[in-house]
Amino acid sequence: MAEIYYSLAGAHPYYCIEVPSILDRLHVKYPDAPLQRVELYYRETDTSLASNDGKTLRLNAYWFAADPDFLKDASRLGRGWHCCLGREPDRVLTHEFGHSLMESRAGLRQWAKRRWEAATIKPWLAPSGYALVSADEYFPETFAALELKALAQSMQRELVELLADRSGQ
Repeated sequence: MAEIYYSLAGAHPYYCIEVPSILDRLHVKYPDAPLQRVELYYRETDTSLASNDGKTLRLNAYWFAADPDFLKDASRLGRGWHCCLGREPDRVLTHEFGHSLMESRAGLRQWAKRRWEAATIKPWLAPSGYALVSADEYFPETFAALELKALAQSMQRELVELLADRSGQ
């Protein structure tokens, strides 16, 4: 398993410790995720939290250079849009790691597409409102809910079994 390279210059000191701690723990558990690099970026008009192409996770300095309470307070205002309200930065980092994991296993993408299609008809099946945005967001949001112990029991067993089966990669 290759190590993740962290380029967090300019991040709040809290995040310089928490980001590697959270992501390294996930990477040990799921070593086939192709995440290689985590870096900070800043764009004046961008207030998104992060982006991930599978190999590089980019964290927005708007949030990650600021005091951690800034992100935690903002996440509480989401009111169900994301799973695991108030659990930042754990939620966003776990969600973004889910994007990397999905890149390495075709079975996860197929599972997410089927579940997302069902949830667009019956929205209560989704772990959060954000999971309904697209099939590409459904798995990372569900993965975050599972890892942060906020996933409905009805879905837990199915997803745990799917994650344990690496034959569908």
